[in-house]
Amino acid sequence: MFSLGIHRAPQVFHRAMRNFVEGAALELYRAARVEPDGASGAGEVAVGLLGSSCIRVVPGSALPGRAELARVRGRWCIYVRRGICAEELHHAIGHELGHYYMRLIGYRSADEEDLADRIGAALCAPRPAFTRALAIVGDRNLRRLSRVFVFSRGAAALRVAECTGSPVALLGPDKIRVRGRPWSWPSNDQGFRILSAGGPGVRAARVERGRVVLRPAV
Repeated sequence: MFSLGIHRAPQVFHRAMRNFVEGAALELYRAARVEPDGASGAGEVAVGLLGSSCIRVVPGSALPGRAELARVRGRWCIYVRRGICAEELHHAIGHELGHYYMRLIGYRSADEEDLADRIGAALCAPRPAFTRALAIVGDRNLRRLSRVFVFSRGAAALRVAECTGSPVALLGPDKIRVRGRPWSWPSNDQGFRILSAGGPGVRAARVERGRVVLRPAV
Protein backbone atom coordinates (compact mmCIF):
# COMPACT_ATOMS: atom_id res chain seq x y z
CA MET A 1 0.00 0.00 0.00
CA PHE A 2 1.40 3.39 -0.92
CA SER A 3 1.93 6.08 1.68
CA LEU A 4 0.00 9.34 1.58
CA GLY A 5 2.74 11.14 3.45
CA ILE A 6 2.34 13.85 6.04
CA HIS A 7 2.07 16.97 3.91
CA ARG A 8 -1.03 17.92 1.94
CA ALA A 9 -0.87 20.74 -0.58
CA PRO A 10 -3.32 23.66 -0.22
CA GLN A 11 -6.79 22.79 -1.48
CA VAL A 12 -7.34 25.94 -3.51
CA PHE A 13 -4.92 26.69 -6.33
CA HIS A 14 -4.99 30.44 -5.77
CA ARG A 15 -5.48 32.63 -8.84
CA ALA A 16 -2.41 34.72 -8.06
CA MET A 17 -0.28 31.57 -7.77
CA ARG A 18 -1.66 30.21 -11.05
CA ASN A 19 -0.98 33.49 -12.85
CA PHE A 20 2.56 33.57 -11.46
CA VAL A 21 3.32 30.02 -12.63
CA GLU A 22 1.81 30.40 -16.11
CA GLY A 23 3.38 33.83 -16.54
CA ALA A 24 6.80 32.55 -15.50
CA ALA A 25 6.65 29.66 -17.99
CA LEU A 26 5.57 31.85 -20.88
CA GLU A 27 8.19 34.47 -20.01
CA LEU A 28 10.91 31.80 -20.08
CA TYR A 29 9.65 30.53 -23.44
CA ARG A 30 9.73 34.05 -24.86
CA ALA A 31 13.21 34.74 -23.48
CA ALA A 32 14.46 31.49 -25.04
CA ARG A 33 12.80 32.41 -28.36
CA VAL A 34 10.86 29.14 -28.35
CA GLU A 35 7.21 29.02 -29.34
CA PRO A 36 4.95 27.70 -26.54
CA ASP A 37 2.37 26.57 -29.11
CA GLY A 38 4.29 23.34 -29.76
CA ALA A 39 5.47 20.54 -27.51
CA SER A 40 9.04 21.88 -27.52
CA GLY A 41 9.58 21.34 -23.85
CA ALA A 42 11.95 22.35 -21.08
CA GLY A 43 15.14 21.10 -22.73
CA GLU A 44 14.78 23.42 -25.72
CA VAL A 45 13.96 26.32 -23.40
CA ALA A 46 17.05 25.57 -21.31
CA VAL A 47 19.29 25.56 -24.40
CA GLY A 48 17.72 28.78 -25.66
CA LEU A 49 18.28 30.50 -22.34
CA LEU A 50 21.55 29.06 -21.08
CA GLY A 51 23.36 27.74 -24.16
CA SER A 52 23.85 24.43 -25.92
CA SER A 53 26.13 22.98 -23.24
CA CYS A 54 23.99 23.95 -20.25
CA ILE A 55 22.72 20.43 -19.50
CA ARG A 56 25.42 18.21 -18.04
CA VAL A 57 24.97 14.57 -17.07
CA VAL A 58 26.83 13.41 -13.95
CA PRO A 59 26.98 10.19 -11.91
CA GLY A 60 24.10 9.73 -9.52
CA SER A 61 26.44 9.93 -6.52
CA ALA A 62 27.32 13.52 -7.46
CA LEU A 63 23.83 14.87 -6.80
CA PRO A 64 21.47 14.69 -3.82
CA GLY A 65 18.47 14.64 -6.17
CA ARG A 66 17.68 14.24 -9.85
CA ALA A 67 19.09 17.60 -10.92
CA GLU A 68 20.70 20.77 -9.63
CA LEU A 69 21.10 24.31 -10.93
CA ALA A 70 24.59 25.75 -10.51
CA ARG A 71 26.59 28.74 -11.70
CA VAL A 72 29.97 27.69 -13.07
CA ARG A 73 32.50 30.25 -14.30
CA GLY A 74 29.80 32.83 -14.78
CA ARG A 75 27.42 30.52 -16.66
CA TRP A 76 24.31 28.75 -15.42
CA CYS A 77 24.30 24.96 -15.83
CA ILE A 78 21.82 22.23 -15.00
CA TYR A 79 23.44 19.05 -13.73
CA VAL A 80 21.27 15.95 -14.13
CA ARG A 81 21.65 12.49 -12.68
CA ARG A 82 22.74 9.79 -15.13
CA GLY A 83 20.23 6.98 -15.64
CA ILE A 84 16.94 8.73 -14.89
CA CYS A 85 14.10 8.10 -17.34
CA ALA A 86 13.05 10.59 -20.03
CA GLU A 87 9.99 11.77 -18.07
CA GLU A 88 12.06 12.41 -14.94
CA LEU A 89 14.77 14.14 -16.96
CA HIS A 90 12.31 16.45 -18.71
CA HIS A 91 10.58 17.55 -15.52
CA ALA A 92 13.89 17.84 -13.65
CA ILE A 93 15.17 20.32 -16.26
CA GLY A 94 11.90 22.26 -16.03
CA HIS A 95 12.10 22.26 -12.23
CA GLU A 96 15.61 23.71 -12.28
CA LEU A 97 14.52 26.35 -14.79
CA GLY A 98 11.85 27.26 -12.26
CA HIS A 99 14.63 27.87 -9.74
CA TYR A 100 16.52 29.84 -12.38
CA TYR A 101 13.52 32.10 -12.94
CA MET A 102 13.10 32.72 -9.22
CA ARG A 103 16.81 33.55 -8.90
CA LEU A 104 16.40 36.13 -11.66
CA ILE A 105 13.49 37.88 -9.95
CA GLY A 106 14.98 37.55 -6.47
CA TYR A 107 12.24 35.30 -5.11
CA ARG A 108 13.09 33.44 -1.91
CA SER A 109 10.43 31.66 0.13
CA ALA A 110 9.54 28.39 1.81
CA ASP A 111 7.32 27.49 -1.14
CA GLU A 112 10.14 27.75 -3.70
CA GLU A 113 10.34 23.97 -4.29
CA ASP A 114 6.60 23.71 -4.89
CA LEU A 115 6.70 26.68 -7.26
CA ALA A 116 9.65 25.19 -9.14
CA ASP A 117 7.65 21.98 -9.55
CA ARG A 118 4.68 23.89 -10.96
CA ILE A 119 6.77 26.05 -13.28
CA GLY A 120 8.59 22.91 -14.41
CA ALA A 121 5.33 21.22 -15.37
CA ALA A 122 4.19 24.36 -17.21
CA LEU A 123 7.46 24.32 -19.16
CA CYS A 124 7.08 20.64 -20.04
CA ALA A 125 3.51 21.27 -21.18
CA PRO A 126 3.01 24.98 -22.00
CA ARG A 127 -0.60 26.04 -21.73
CA PRO A 128 -1.18 26.87 -25.46
CA ALA A 129 0.13 23.49 -26.65
CA PHE A 130 -1.44 21.51 -23.80
CA THR A 131 -4.86 23.10 -24.26
CA ARG A 132 -4.77 22.24 -27.95
CA ALA A 133 -3.79 18.64 -27.13
CA LEU A 134 -6.70 18.38 -24.70
CA ALA A 135 -9.09 19.36 -27.47
CA ILE A 136 -7.76 16.45 -29.55
CA VAL A 137 -7.25 13.60 -27.06
CA GLY A 138 -9.47 14.70 -24.16
CA ASP A 139 -8.61 15.26 -20.52
CA ARG A 140 -8.85 11.57 -19.48
CA ASN A 141 -6.17 10.17 -21.75
CA LEU A 142 -3.29 10.70 -19.34
CA ARG A 143 -1.15 8.04 -20.99
CA ARG A 144 -1.27 9.84 -24.35
CA LEU A 145 -0.66 13.26 -22.78
CA SER A 146 2.26 11.82 -20.87
CA ARG A 147 3.83 10.47 -24.07
CA VAL A 148 3.31 13.67 -26.06
CA PHE A 149 4.72 16.02 -23.41
CA VAL A 150 7.21 13.58 -21.88
CA PHE A 151 6.27 13.82 -18.25
CA SER A 152 4.54 11.51 -15.81
CA ARG A 153 0.84 10.69 -15.94
CA GLY A 154 0.49 12.18 -12.48
CA ALA A 155 1.97 15.46 -13.73
CA ALA A 156 -0.37 15.30 -16.72
CA ALA A 157 -3.38 14.95 -14.41
CA LEU A 158 -2.32 18.02 -12.42
CA ARG A 159 -1.68 19.94 -15.63
CA VAL A 160 -5.20 19.09 -16.84
CA ALA A 161 -6.60 20.64 -13.66
CA GLU A 162 -4.38 23.71 -13.97
CA CYS A 163 -5.45 24.34 -17.56
CA THR A 164 -9.15 23.44 -17.30
CA GLY A 165 -10.04 24.07 -13.67
CA SER A 166 -11.45 20.55 -13.18
CA PRO A 167 -10.80 19.32 -9.62
CA VAL A 168 -8.01 16.75 -9.32
CA ALA A 169 -6.07 15.29 -6.42
CA LEU A 170 -2.80 13.40 -6.88
CA LEU A 171 -1.89 11.12 -3.98
CA GLY A 172 1.82 10.38 -3.90
CA PRO A 173 4.37 8.79 -1.58
CA ASP A 174 5.43 12.11 -0.05
CA LYS A 175 2.46 14.46 -0.36
CA ILE A 176 -1.03 15.06 -1.69
CA ARG A 177 -1.40 17.70 -4.39
CA VAL A 178 -4.76 19.28 -5.17
CA ARG A 179 -5.47 21.39 -8.24
CA GLY A 180 -8.44 22.96 -10.00
CA ARG A 181 -11.64 24.42 -8.68
CA PRO A 182 -12.50 24.02 -4.97
CA TRP A 183 -14.23 20.73 -4.29
CA SER A 184 -15.32 18.81 -1.21
CA TRP A 185 -12.04 16.99 -0.72
CA PRO A 186 -11.34 15.34 2.66
CA SER A 187 -9.74 17.46 5.33
CA ASN A 188 -7.17 14.84 6.35
CA ASP A 189 -4.95 12.10 4.95
CA GLN A 190 -7.17 9.32 6.24
CA GLY A 191 -10.07 10.69 4.20
CA PHE A 192 -7.95 10.64 1.06
CA ARG A 193 -6.87 7.07 1.87
CA ILE A 194 -10.51 6.00 1.91
CA LEU A 195 -11.21 7.74 -1.39
CA SER A 196 -8.17 6.13 -3.01
CA ALA A 197 -9.82 2.76 -2.47
CA GLY A 198 -12.86 3.88 -4.45
CA GLY A 199 -14.91 6.11 -2.19
CA PRO A 200 -18.36 7.42 -3.11
CA GLY A 201 -18.54 10.22 -5.68
CA VAL A 202 -14.90 9.89 -6.72
CA ARG A 203 -13.06 8.02 -9.46
CA ALA A 204 -9.65 6.70 -8.46
CA ALA A 205 -6.99 5.64 -10.95
CA ARG A 206 -3.50 4.36 -10.19
CA VAL A 207 -1.22 6.13 -12.67
CA GLU A 208 2.27 5.21 -11.51
CA ARG A 209 3.74 3.17 -8.72
CA GLY A 210 2.61 4.74 -5.47
CA ARG A 211 0.49 7.43 -7.17
CA VAL A 212 -3.28 7.66 -7.46
CA VAL A 213 -5.33 10.31 -9.28
CA LEU A 214 -8.72 11.23 -7.81
CA ARG A 215 -11.45 13.04 -9.75
CA PRO A 216 -15.09 13.75 -8.95
CA ALA A 217 -17.28 11.03 -10.49
CA VAL A 218 -19.72 13.55 -11.97
